[in-house]
Amino acid sequence: MSSVGRQSLSRILLVFLATACIFFVLKQSRVAFSIMSTDPLSRLAVSVRKSASHTLTFSVTNNHDAPITILKWETPLDPLALKVGKVKLFAPADSNDALDFPTIQVRRKMPPGQDQLVTILPGDTKESSVELDVPFFPVDQLKGDVKITCQGRWVSAWQKTADEISPKELEELNAGDEALSGEYEMVPVTVNF
Repeated sequence: MSSVGRQSLSRILLVFLATACIFFVLKQSRVAFSIMSTDPLSRLAVSVRKSASHTLTFSVTNNHDAPITILKWETPLDPLALKVGKVKLFAPADSNDALDFPTIQVRRKMPPGQDQLVTILPGDTKESSVELDVPFFPVDQLKGDVKITCQGRWVSAWQKTADEISPKELEELNAGDEALSGEYEMVPVTVNF
């Protein structure tokens, strides 16, 4: 084969390999985007508001098109969210250092009971309030604007209602076939005390 023929063959092979690589990369990115956009937990929106003098009310809104049931533990809907360290407060609001207050470690009874599950229907919102109580929390430091953040992990969730979750699924938590888990992070909110 002449050198001109080899160069032509090399160019054809190079174009073919480049096309195959581009196709593969595009296909993989579409699959990853599809998986990310259909993840039901990414469609849960977390927010907070001051509902009383020293009470914060956390809300979780389901922006997905199917019901989602979450285990309350260590989420914004956990009455102990503040005490287990999922909530941070910054006073004044522009401070980089969160207020220092003690946190606790909790041992939970396994498997969780149905009362530890919350079903959020599409477009619906569920709320839970936490009390900023003395002596546990330094309420005397809450003056003016205070920035609040909340982040953690959805320990276990299912894309169905609580009454459809079997006792076996509760025992397995996020190890079950239909169980979901993932990170959550609330956009920081500033409230005035």
